[in-house]
Amino acid sequence: EVVTDNDHWYTLKLIVFQAKADGYEFDQYYTIDKTTGKLATLPDLFRTDSDYVTKYSDNIKEQMREQMKTANDKSLYFLDSDMPEFDFQQIKADQNYYWNEKGQLVLCFDEGEVAPMYMGTVEFTMPAELTDGMLANP
Repeated sequence: EVVTDNDHWYTLKLIVFQAKADGYEFDQYYTIDKTTGKLATLPDLFRTDSDYVTKYSDNIKEQMREQMKTANDKSLYFLDSDMPEFDFQQIKADQNYYWNEKGQLVLCFDEGEVAPMYMGTVEFTMPAELTDGMLANP
């Protein structure tokens, strides 16, 4: 599935579903910078001094808490639990992402990675003001 195709970015999403007694879905995103023609990983996007990992991870935790508070017990994330070793800590260097139609960065997680399997794959849209000033090549 093509999720982004604009002047700067082209992102292809591969959806993988494995089924045996139960099913499991994970998605792989490939984002190409059209200005260079190269595959762009998340770290490629940011200045080395930006500390994007901490800033985005903290924002994701805020979004998780807000969703759990307002979703009438339908949203549950691995966060602030009795087993902190299993809680979401921070995004990974190879974190899946894409740019949405509004130009916002969306960080993507596989089924069961940050939430119970019943929630499927989950995504978090980063506020534009959080991204401003951190990009290596804005």
